[in-house]
Amino acid sequence: MTSKKLFSIGYLIYVIALACAYFIVEPQNILAPVLALTLLFGVYQIYIYIIRPRRQLKPQQ
Repeated sequence: MTSKKLFSIGYLIYVIALACAYFIVEPQNILAPVLALTLLFGVYQIYIYIIRPRRQLKPQQ
């Protein structure tokens, strides 16, 4: 799978999770879930753009 497709899938999941958090969590407590989801999405981007390509470049043994 290409990085662009993985990013699109991850972004869709991120937006759906944000929408769910918006409707489930009380408005005064929304900051923590939004920050947590954003940090998780950032870690996911680091994985698909930095770690995953390095693993594919390693020689097969």
